[in-house]
Amino acid sequence: MEHHEQLFGTKAIRKKGVFFVFLKRFLTLQTFTFWVFTYLVSIAIFYFFSMNLPFIDIMNLIFFPFSLILLGSIGNRFYFSVPFLHTILYPSLHKKHYPNNGLAKIILYIVKVILFYFVWFYSFFIGIIGLLLSIHHTRILVK
Repeated sequence: MEHHEQLFGTKAIRKKGVFFVFLKRFLTLQTFTFWVFTYLVSIAIFYFFSMNLPFIDIMNLIFFPFSLILLGSIGNRFYFSVPFLHTILYPSLHKKHYPNNGLAKIILYIVKVILFYFVWFYSFFIGIIGLLLSIHHTRILVK
């Protein structure tokens, strides 16, 4: 006769479905609109400005949102000390440190688009670091 231990509480969750809990937490680190918007931007850059290096272009396409996550975490470090740098680096169009002047806001959007354009070309490297950062944050949440 075999002895089967019944698992209750957190042990049962850890044994069954750990991957799905991890994946759910991983995907909810950012909002749904963040994922959709960043992949749409990544597809647009891929379609219009690809380097004709298929492997690197596809890696850039996949890792671009994670590059922006890394930029956002770097931008968060400057939230209190240099709010304007936070505004430039953080991948959001709805932040409270934006200027009230319409022309300044347009210039800021153009600077962000140019920055994200250049980040896309190095997403195969920066994105992997951002992915590792996201996995690290997810592991902290799952524990």
